Amino acid sequence: MMLAAIAIHCMRRIGRRRLHLEALDGLPSTQAPPSRLALTTRYVQAILPPRLGRQDVDRQHRSLASLAATLRVCLQHNDDAAEIQALVQELLDALQSHVDGEILLLRRLGVERAGEAIAADDERMAQARRHAADYLMGTRTLEQLVEFVTGDLVPGHLRASHSAPAPMEEALQRLRHAG
Repeated sequence: MMLAAIAIHCMRRIGRRRLHLEALDGLPSTQAPPSRLALTTRYVQAILPPRLGRQDVDRQHRSLASLAATLRVCLQHNDDAAEIQALVQELLDALQSHVDGEILLLRRLGVERAGEAIAADDERMAQARRHAADYLMGTRTLEQLVEFVTGDLVPGHLRASHSAPAPMEEALQRLRHAG
């Protein structure tokens, strides 16, 4: 009982996230595990590409990275499998919608994504759908599915070469002359 009281006192004195155990047997200090938010932020920062200068595309890239990070953290924290499955599906749908919209937007701005980049995105999406089907059939684990989606699929798209759009003024000029 006394050790618990000392531990609580130490936690209050030095903060909730850090506990010094020297008072309890002379052990070295230890750090509490990172929070969900810290893990999510760290993963987003690791996979987020440089900004393209198009607010809508950049925002979608950040959203995709956040969804992927949330999915990975949910798996690490042993969240409910049905919730993780729903997140996988949400992420796959969001990525497909983003890829389709990104191609159209960049085309309107006079920038064509390389055919190889589009083909690579299409192949990764097809692989993800196959992985999801394999999971539902029981031939792939949820961990394998999440690892593919968060370790290859989303980072693969985000790291792919995105042609930087023309400056906004030049793009607006092109749209005015085209229409």
